[in-house]
Amino acid sequence: MIPALLEEEFAVGADQRPYVDDVFSAYPYVGTGSALPIVNGIDLAGKGGMVWIKGRSQEYSHTLHDTLRGRAGYLRTNGTDPQVVPLLSSFNSNGFTIDPPDYQNYSANQNGVTFTSWTFRQAPKFFTQKLVTHTVGVNQTVDLSELGTVGFVLLKNIDTNEEWTALHRSLSAGKKLVINSVVAAQATSAAISATSVTVPGAFSSGRYIIYAWAHDPSPEGLIQCGSYVGNGVNGRGGPTVTLGWEPQFLMVKCASATDTYTNWMMLDSMRGMGTYGTNTNYLYANQSFNENYYSNESFVEITATNFALNYTSSSANASLNASGQTYIYMAIRRPNKPASLLGASKVFTPFNGTGQLTKRTTPHTVDMAMFKQRTLANDWSVFSRITGGRYFSTTTIAAETANANGMQLDYADGFRFPTEAYFVNGGAADIAFALKRAPVFFDQVCYDGNSVAGRQVLHSLGSPPIMMWIKNRSSASWWTPVYHRDIGAAKALWINQASAATDANYTGTDQNNLWSIAAPTAATFSVGGSGAVNATGNSYMAALFGEAPGISKAGAFTLGASTLNIDLGFTPRFFMCKRTDAAGDWYMWDSARGIVAANDPVLLLNSTAAEVTTTDHVDPILNGIAVNPTLSAGTYIYYAIA
Repeated sequence: MIPALLEEEFAVGADQRPYVDDVFSAYPYVGTGSALPIVNGIDLAGKGGMVWIKGRSQEYSHTLHDTLRGRAGYLRTNGTDPQVVPLLSSFNSNGFTIDPPDYQNYSANQNGVTFTSWTFRQAPKFFTQKLVTHTVGVNQTVDLSELGTVGFVLLKNIDTNEEWTALHRSLSAGKKLVINSVVAAQATSAAISATSVTVPGAFSSGRYIIYAWAHDPSPEGLIQCGSYVGNGVNGRGGPTVTLGWEPQFLMVKCASATDTYTNWMMLDSMRGMGTYGTNTNYLYANQSFNENYYSNESFVEITATNFALNYTSSSANASLNASGQTYIYMAIRRPNKPASLLGASKVFTPFNGTGQLTKRTTPHTVDMAMFKQRTLANDWSVFSRITGGRYFSTTTIAAETANANGMQLDYADGFRFPTEAYFVNGGAADIAFALKRAPVFFDQVCYDGNSVAGRQVLHSLGSPPIMMWIKNRSSASWWTPVYHRDIGAAKALWINQASAATDANYTGTDQNNLWSIAAPTAATFSVGGSGAVNATGNSYMAALFGEAPGISKAGAFTLGASTLNIDLGFTPRFFMCKRTDAAGDWYMWDSARGIVAANDPVLLLNSTAAEVTTTDHVDPILNGIAVNPTLSAGTYIYYAIA
């Protein structure tokens, strides 16, 4: 039985594993030059854990800090030094605080420098840490059974200048790697078993810090440590590592060769690790180099259940997929806490802006954002983390577009535009609808067409989607038909058009259908053989919207000559509706611009038009919304967010 106070922290299931959100955080930030609290939701004060920090835009060392050593100082994975000056002032119940910088600690908080942090909280079957005193000549076995199965261990004498020892379950017995080096696996007397690590008598006396991660291949697991063999295939077609879930963090190292490029690669989806054709931003655990990437070369591609290694001529790719070489990895699952436990404010924000170039802070990670200058006649732009910040317009047929001036999403708590160019116009009011991927609420996936009717696409929504949007990424084409539960697969609506719901080529078979005759499930959705959703040689992005109790709801209504009250179970901060029995626009209202008992600003998803502020189509009511007959009478579908 889980204590009541802790019940929310644990995922449903007999093994009572915590949610990833509660034990791991990849959190990019910008140094301020003053005391800086990092609020990532990880309880380090009560549970204990380790914080790993690296400068992105400057060549600063990796610095590791943990609750066992406290403010004793940091350790460097790109060096052999003993612990040195402290950089953190406190470990908190919701993150940690970084000291103001001085001449010794610019490496964590220099003003204007971009950094990233990875926080690992102690938790069964995920991560643990030990601080032991070792005596030379004595083999010392340290129990790690709380991990279930030991996957990966880092071991370091904190008192002397000695290299790190890295032990991995996929290495042969008697072999180690060195995290501060590019060298291949070499002999060692240190050892790990499924439940312990042994500090050998050959190691010098002193205090040793042990950081240990689990390997948990169960469907509910949060972390896996394994290996694969590179095949050197150019482009796509490299090894695919099946995890059963989508990873958000990867550490990969070649174990069988020593080369200039056999570095310890560190990747995460917060900084840029997504689908094919996007930039993959990387850091090396053994180097102080600043963050780098190869443009449009996604040498790691993630999906709902795996990651795939792609090879090009770049050295970064070669270090992950050289033919015949063996690689070890550690993979951590993407956030999996349901929206109902996060709350509406932690998964959706309507942000009313003024054309500012400064960062716009939201109380959650932004995975997709719909953006428009609301007082001007211009396009809607849809930006996505999974596509590397590339964007679509809902009002044009253009393929996915990369723009250096586009929305920057490599923040844990918001977004920004780097320059005043097209997307922002100094002083012009704008609106952004920012969504976080969270089970049952919202998900995004990318997939390649294969022209096979009834093709199933895996997703991580965790419930059957009640609305889906699909857009061709690689070719200029209209947004494909919107799937909405209340019109089903037999009918189609189009985001960029006001037309009524039309026949979706539904013939009783999948061959020419836009949507498959198979209803979407909690794990998959199916597309037909139509080129609009499944053409060979084309790549697609799908946005999947769920119905999370108390947070989001979809449905249909018929409006007559009187005001119609719709019970949603909440008062919405976002409401969208579209007439289906005749032509009608995609109307959108939000609380940031105002949903009030008077005229409400309204925008149209299918139009470049500026907002209209002289209509009163909707009014707020307790636990719902009232739709007024100022809209044309007819049948509508809707989607609402609390």
